[in-house]
Formats: sequence, structure tokens, C-alpha cells
Amino acid sequence: MKILVPLILAFILLTACQHKEAEYILHTDGVYVTDLPTHGMENSKHYLKFHDDSTVLAISSPYKLEKVRKLLESPSIHIGKGKFKVTDDSIKFVTKTQSGLVVYEGIIEHDQKINLKVRSYINGYEFQEVYTFQPY
Repeated sequence: MKILVPLILAFILLTACQHKEAEYILHTDGVYVTDLPTHGMENSKHYLKFHDDSTVLAISSPYKLEKVRKLLESPSIHIGKGKFKVTDDSIKFVTKTQSGLVVYEGIIEHDQKINLKVRSYINGYEFQEVYTFQPY
């Protein structure tokens, strides 16, 4: 019995030390993309680009990824810009353009997907979609 108790305590301590908190990673070497359910533009997608300094850029476009990449790299009043905040697996941010604000709130499902509820104060449009990471 004297040996069993320390062994059990050592086992509990060892397994507790091996447990890691889940890491919720946002990639900055590409974009997160989803199809827009109904936006008035055929085949339109919504793109989110996250940066290491907590800046996020957002654009809706029918263009392919390479063209969107170029658009996101050049300043424009049509590209939404804001600051994101991650707490545990939650993410929140607001992007602003000359036209108005769009509010995003959701969950980082894992490092390749984000489930976001989106509300546009520009056109009143609301949707909830899963954004999937696309590397450059």
C-alpha cells in the first residue's frame, strides 16, 4: 500500500503534465474563404486575411484566389479592415469600409476552419458560415 499511493500520485501528476491546452491558430500565410449564400453576385466568395499584428482584411469577390491576393495587398476603400481578438477558441472583430461596418463573431474550430456569424450594417445582411483556410 505504501508503494501504491506514490505510484498513483506519480501517474496522476505525469498525465496532468502531458495534457496540453488546445491551441487555436489563425494562419497568416493565406486567406480564410467561404461561399456567400446569397449576395447578388454569382459564384461570389468572402475572403478574410489575418495578420500577425491582429489586423484583419475582408473582401467579397467573384475573383479567384490569386486575384484576391493582389487586391488584399493593395490599399482600397472597398476592403474591410479591422482588428481581431482571440480568447481561447473565440474570435471577434469588426471590419470597416467607406460604406460601413461588418461584425464577425465565432469559434475557431481548429487551425483550418473558423465558424463565424456575420452581420453587415452596410446592407443588413446576416449569415453564419464556416471559413476554410486556403494557403497562398
